[in-house]
Amino acid sequence: PQIMARSRHIILKHKSKWNEQQKIRARILFTKFPDLEMAYGLFLKLVYINEKTSVGVARLNLANVF
Repeated sequence: PQIMARSRHIILKHKSKWNEQQKIRARILFTKFPDLEMAYGLFLKLVYINEKTSVGVARLNLANVF
């Protein structure tokens, strides 16, 4: 339960902004919950699509992701 409580902020941030303690917690969390790691990966893809492309291209890329 403690890892879940301390990890809620981790999955709301980009992994490039994690500190060392958050990286350790994320590794533990994703080991115990691999589906959560997959969902986080999708989140990162959506962030990338949103930040790096125009609206039309983002829609095409989003359709390719799903």
